Amino acid sequence: MADLQEDSCSSGSTTYKQVQAWTDSEIVLPWLRAHPSKWTTFVANRTAEIHHTLGKNIWRHVPSKENPADCASRGMHAPDLINFKMWWNGPEWLQKSESHWPIKTLLQDTDSEIRKSTLCHNTIINDKECNEIHELETRYSSFTKLINVTSYIKRFIAKVTKRNLNCNTFISVSEFNASVEMWIQIVQHKHFLQEVTQLRKKKLIHTNSRLTRLNPFLDQNGILRMVSRLRHADLNYNEKFPIILPDRSHFVRLLLEKIHRETLHGSAQLMLNVINRKFWIIGARNQIRQQIHKCITCYRQRAAVQK
Repeated sequence: MADLQEDSCSSGSTTYKQVQAWTDSEIVLPWLRAHPSKWTTFVANRTAEIHHTLGKNIWRHVPSKENPADCASRGMHAPDLINFKMWWNGPEWLQKSESHWPIKTLLQDTDSEIRKSTLCHNTIINDKECNEIHELETRYSSFTKLINVTSYIKRFIAKVTKRNLNCNTFISVSEFNASVEMWIQIVQHKHFLQEVTQLRKKKLIHTNSRLTRLNPFLDQNGILRMVSRLRHADLNYNEKFPIILPDRSHFVRLLLEKIHRETLHGSAQLMLNVINRKFWIIGARNQIRQQIHKCITCYRQRAAVQK
């Protein structure tokens, strides 16, 4: 139920200066007062739509017995509806000043439908380690070589600490994937430190953050992911909740170069489709175009043939 307070202009046209919305559900009001990212996907989508359409500070509670919409949801016979004044005119107090409107103490907060997140580990990197990691990241011009070197370093550390006596020469798939995951966490920690810190504390990220519209969350491994529009589709976990990666990152440039080679120097759209199966890169299209533009093989293929 919505009440429109109108103010007539001198031209005779009618403009509305205030909208007052009412709901008879007490649990809905705490949902509307908080940021949508705090709630589960089902509630978050609906509260976000309400915020976009009407706003969150115009909602009040109306008792069910005084809610005209209640008879529509419960059903009423036509003869009874004709004489049902509340349906045609609304509750009597709505036609009076605001001082006559119902006042009731409602829930200020609720744990119902709150988004649950699990924190498995926390990585703290000091300034010296950041410099060493940055040096290792920029030392190599190949994604595969960076990951392989990282895997050998991790294997050496495990052997020194006697946690792993594996003497295999080649890097296993699990070691390779663990190193990729480690670099993803490092890059996210470097570029999205504020967002990751807030989510680890189970707080809402700042509305000015460029990740707000992505509805980000931390998975069980502490990796920052987004909730995509395909979350209800019959897809794997990475496609429904892709990993968020920043722009202007050497790690991302190496990743794009690797995908460009694996797609046999594919087009921008082909590369984007492959990337979105697991990752969501900020400004991906521009970075893909830059990667294709600086590719020597693609440059030669684009060259005009002299006739």
